[in-house]
Amino acid sequence: MAYHVNWPNSADPWYVANTTESVGRVPYYGIWGVSAVAVDGDTFIVHEDQFPAAITSRLAIPSHIWTKIDGWAIPSGDSLYMRLRVVADSAFGAGNMLYMAACETYEHWTTPSPNGMTDFYSAMYKMSPNHSGQAFTHSGNVSDTSTYVAVFPIRHTGTVPMRLEHMKFVAWMQNTATKDVLQSGTRFVTPMTFPLTGDTLYTDVPVDIKWSTAAYTGALTLELDRDYPSGTWETVASNLPNTGTANVTITGAPSTNARFRMYQGHDPSIGDTTRGQFQIQSSTTISAVTDPLEGTVSPGDSLVSSVVINNDGQTDAHVVLTPNTGSDTYAVRQSTDPDGPHYAWVDPTGHGVAGPTGDDATTAFTLPWAFNYYRTNYTTAWMCTNGWISFSNPGTNYYYTNSCLPAPGPNTFLAVFWDDLFVTAGTGSCRIWSDTTNQRVIFAWLQTQRYDDRNVRINAEAILYRDGRLEYQYGTMTGTLNDATVGIQNSNASLFSQIWCMEQVPASRAVAFDALRMWARPAVTAFTVLASGSYTLNFYWDGRAFSGDTTLHGAWNFTGNLIPYQLPVVLTVTSLGAHDAVGTPTSFRVSDAYPNPFNPSTSIDYTLEKSCKVRMRVYDITGRQVATVLDAKLDAGTHRQLINAGNWATGVYFVKVNAGDHQLVRKLLLLK
Repeated sequence: MAYHVNWPNSADPWYVANTTESVGRVPYYGIWGVSAVAVDGDTFIVHEDQFPAAITSRLAIPSHIWTKIDGWAIPSGDSLYMRLRVVADSAFGAGNMLYMAACETYEHWTTPSPNGMTDFYSAMYKMSPNHSGQAFTHSGNVSDTSTYVAVFPIRHTGTVPMRLEHMKFVAWMQNTATKDVLQSGTRFVTPMTFPLTGDTLYTDVPVDIKWSTAAYTGALTLELDRDYPSGTWETVASNLPNTGTANVTITGAPSTNARFRMYQGHDPSIGDTTRGQFQIQSSTTISAVTDPLEGTVSPGDSLVSSVVINNDGQTDAHVVLTPNTGSDTYAVRQSTDPDGPHYAWVDPTGHGVAGPTGDDATTAFTLPWAFNYYRTNYTTAWMCTNGWISFSNPGTNYYYTNSCLPAPGPNTFLAVFWDDLFVTAGTGSCRIWSDTTNQRVIFAWLQTQRYDDRNVRINAEAILYRDGRLEYQYGTMTGTLNDATVGIQNSNASLFSQIWCMEQVPASRAVAFDALRMWARPAVTAFTVLASGSYTLNFYWDGRAFSGDTTLHGAWNFTGNLIPYQLPVVLTVTSLGAHDAVGTPTSFRVSDAYPNPFNPSTSIDYTLEKSCKVRMRVYDITGRQVATVLDAKLDAGTHRQLINAGNWATGVYFVKVNAGDHQLVRKLLLLK
């Protein structure tokens, strides 16, 4: 789209050479449409891997304009609706034009069109308001959004009807004197008969229905064909009041060939031809500006960073965050640690079922749900009198001799209070309580004795939560307890976390093993992102559970009235200082500002894995750009940027760092 060829009519930016053709499409010829283009007076043969320097240099020129296109088709209303929103950080006055158009990405005719063509790629359908475009101006204030709307009629009948699956919107701004293209954008049409062929109809996720109340009179019926056109129509909702909007959730398996229709009365076929405007909107789509989200801390340290969540949909996104179950690494916290788990002994007496009893005994228990442990789901747990739980059948191996981890003990096991223990009926007991009300299962050793010291009394329990959390609670302890092992271990002892090894286990203590919540957690787990808006979400990174270098990987699931989205998170715990690194960096990193809060200056460290152009801009809380603190090409390595806010007002600011293909946002707090 950036440049145009001198054929067939260079005076017309869209080259509508034959305006009398009412049936044949008029191709739009861009650099992808023909084999030769003219740039700066020279003609070049175009191949993707042989772009001439003139084109490459022009494409490298940064734009001061940002565009966002959305729109949809209203097949029963015979129109395409396009909306373009524009912001700019430089002023644009007279002499600039905006062009908006609807195109077909591809169409094939078995009979040649009047111009002799049978295959059409990016064929221009219509322009708005016409091929001459309209004047484009902007104040240059990034908080000012200019909105432009275009409506294009749809041809459902004729020699070749329009196919909505192939439609897209295109827009660009161009200087009339230099012919330079200032910015361009494109977006495929969102169909009102959601979804398009090949798109996925997500199930168990709410979708919105909207229609023109003037087109109907009375109760309405919504139907779905999951395998259109060969499937059967099923009723999704009936007797819908004619209010113009409704919300439904489709159950069952997802589909890539689904179609909806809405009608009134007894003739469903009119649902495809009524003049009323009918729209099925898919659940809104959200995404994180930074994906994956990365944090870097020193062992024992923590930090806070932020990520911008964008909503590209037409409805507000009500987001619920849940940790993705499963992890290769568990963070460990005790109740004596800052923000550690609370000690809260859960007494299972009188609840659940009896566990094993006697010496060296196990009991198998079927879990009420699959518990994810080291990225594997388990539905059965074996509880042993010797203070451990295993997710693999131990057979007759009771492992009464404990040792430090990693240990040749039970596979995939939890060492809750691993020792040579004895459960005497009438004195002590083991209990297993499936507390479904609180979404947890409790395995408890109550008044348990050591085999070689019957004066000892142990009260310990493991609590398995449905969301993957794992806690140990230790109640009252009596006697000499200096030989227990406490921790967790995977199936082959290659991964483990240990708290105590052959040591005294303190009473009234809680221990939490968390796959994700503790080392990478959002400030809130429920929030709303407005339609076509954004939300800044703070993330807390915690390296206090680690004494050495490690890298942790996980993900947070975004659910709600939106297409499910997953944000990967990566925490690097390293004792190697940012300025002590040797060799070539292997990843792009941006530290949080330090100091923060600050007055009047702060600095940000960043690492480039390769030479690239770096731009660092600062915005206030309203989105207005207040400064560009860096705009230069830099070599690979670690750099530090000083930010001086002497002339800024007290408040919250955001630093957006663009480096090559990377983009990160950091939050600043200026206090004067």
